[in-house]
Amino acid sequence: MSNIVSMLEEIIEPEAPKVPGVRPVGFRVLVWPLPTERVTKGGIVIPPTKVEREDMAQKDVEVIGIGPDCWQDKKGGPWCKVGDIVKIAAYSGYTFKGLDGREYRMISDIDIVGVCDA
Repeated sequence: MSNIVSMLEEIIEPEAPKVPGVRPVGFRVLVWPLPTERVTKGGIVIPPTKVEREDMAQKDVEVIGIGPDCWQDKKGGPWCKVGDIVKIAAYSGYTFKGLDGREYRMISDIDIVGVCDA
């Protein structure tokens, strides 16, 4: 039970300031995967291996930064802006830990498959 409590305590508050320590360059987009639910509404704790697998699959992410060359080869301009919640392709991009301890992803602009309505 103490492992479950420590796992839940490690969840970083989504509203805390994001400090990735890296800026996107070229056609790259810096995103922060939104946290995966770790406990169901009924109180069942989801195993960490399932949470990790879901974190890497297609998911909703928040756009943190956009490189200067994004969507330059496409007509119609940018598909999203900083702060938007977007869907990304499964297992896309490079995952790294930011200065704030959060997991971030650096993806290509073409890896964004949709923008979520607010």
